[in-house]
Amino acid sequence: MRVIEEGHVYELNSIDAPNGLKTQVLTFCNREPGHEHPGTQTQEAIRVAIDRTMHCDNCLRWEGNDLIIYHLRMALVLHEARALIRKVEKGYIMPENIETDPRDGHFLLSKLPNSDDSTEYENKAKPDSPLVKKMPNFCRKKAANG
Repeated sequence: MRVIEEGHVYELNSIDAPNGLKTQVLTFCNREPGHEHPGTQTQEAIRVAIDRTMHCDNCLRWEGNDLIIYHLRMALVLHEARALIRKVEKGYIMPENIETDPRDGHFLLSKLPNSDDSTEYENKAKPDSPLVKKMPNFCRKKAANG
């Protein structure tokens, strides 16, 4: 990996490229005045890493993938928590006015459809998962029943 523009543009090593290209460019959105350009955001790259890890686990199961996915998910949640906090600080949203889920009283979140790899990964048995081993019995029962 080589930094082209700090915090925004990176040249990544590429493998198995038939055309001889040895690198690809990953560009993040830059909203800094005078340096603006389009790109993706870190959260989107994390979503890609989650889906890729699920795909790899579906090809060849490894219990460590569960930990990788768990920690990537927590990284995604922390990025989104930061964004929510900043939106509240700027007055863009008022959390007291966000719709809550009647089942648990927390913010109501909508869900996008799973990718095929996500559906397969989430629905397969993972008795070897280090996360299942740490889950208290009452959680395991609830997780098994939906």
